[in-house]
Amino acid sequence: MIAFFRLVAGLLLVASVQAAPHEPLNSSTALDKQISTTLSLIADGDLTQARVLARQIAWRFPDFALGQLISAELESTAAFGNILTHGADPMSQPLMALLLEAQARLSSGQPDNKRLTDAQEQSVLPESVIQLGSHNSQLILVDLQASTLSQITTNNRIPSLIRQHYIGSGKAGFGKQIEGDNKTPLGIYAITGLRSDASLPDLYGSGALMLDYPNALDRYLGRTGSGIWLHGVPHAQRSRSPRSSEGCVTMSNDHLLRLKQQIVPSDTLVVLGQNFQWSDQAARQSRQREFQQLFTRYQQGWTEANHEALMALYHDAEQLDQRVDSTGAYSVSVTDGSSASQRYIKELANVAVEDVTLVLNPLQQGLFVTETEPYLLMQTRFGRLNEHQITLFWRQQSDGRWRIVTEQWDGLDV
Repeated sequence: MIAFFRLVAGLLLVASVQAAPHEPLNSSTALDKQISTTLSLIADGDLTQARVLARQIAWRFPDFALGQLISAELESTAAFGNILTHGADPMSQPLMALLLEAQARLSSGQPDNKRLTDAQEQSVLPESVIQLGSHNSQLILVDLQASTLSQITTNNRIPSLIRQHYIGSGKAGFGKQIEGDNKTPLGIYAITGLRSDASLPDLYGSGALMLDYPNALDRYLGRTGSGIWLHGVPHAQRSRSPRSSEGCVTMSNDHLLRLKQQIVPSDTLVVLGQNFQWSDQAARQSRQREFQQLFTRYQQGWTEANHEALMALYHDAEQLDQRVDSTGAYSVSVTDGSSASQRYIKELANVAVEDVTLVLNPLQQGLFVTETEPYLLMQTRFGRLNEHQITLFWRQQSDGRWRIVTEQWDGLDV
């Protein structure tokens, strides 16, 4: 067995997460900062200072199992020069889970994960997020590899990172394909509802944000399952290990409640991905222009009822044939059961290309599924009250051209 401190010291230093001055000392944000600093001191060999901080963590957060373990190990080392977990063979599952959590919390601050500096926060997004439309005021990025959630808000189209914190996810990893595989999906999702603490078993802690998995692309690709949520942890715990759920994303109840309070679900986009690469606006401009032009072609094809132009944009001609009504005109079936009139379609002409969300879907790469052709989410809202929404998924063909593989027209409650 690898001893506890050999495991921790073998990892890179973590960047300290600064808590806001008004942050309560017993909040999860304060805990994130303290445990990060403590792990950094251990990795740097400063066990004396680490011991002081670990004592504070153990006293202030009695429900934080990892903090209790670190404090106990440091006290044992100071008193006897002995590591309690050394020789624990075979290692118990709870102990392994705590060590994996320590590793995940430490690794999330490594330079390779491109954590944002203060100067970058106002100007960058992951390179896969090409453009956020006017209907998306919040972006939640979940890096499943790094066990980190980033909350980004936009103000006058300027993205700002306002929070990052530790999360757990599926016990079998990520890249969900079928129901019951215990994996967290990779994809782009909307929040379809909120569940309160009182309406759920204690497993879900202080509530849940419900996601629309499987979305239109998941269904097109034959993925199954349901009930993928962002939710809290049992009230007797502070956190769960990085791989412990049946596919949901878990976080401390403090962080979950803060998210519920700060976001408008209908305006929030959730991206479940891995190893996000960060870039500034200039680096994304070329693809932004390309995809804006793609939307313009789609927009003009529908508003002008140009069959030939639309045929060049769809992967399957049958998708268009299903859109022609008995009079030979285009008509779109909306998910609320209504039939979109020509006026509905003509309203597309009023959508500005800057108001369209453009995000590349995270690629699936693994033993059984390896995607090489990227998919693009294109989404916009329009109408007098923004009551209509179109969601398109495009796939890049081997010839480099993008074509629509599935689309969804929604009539939204406003």
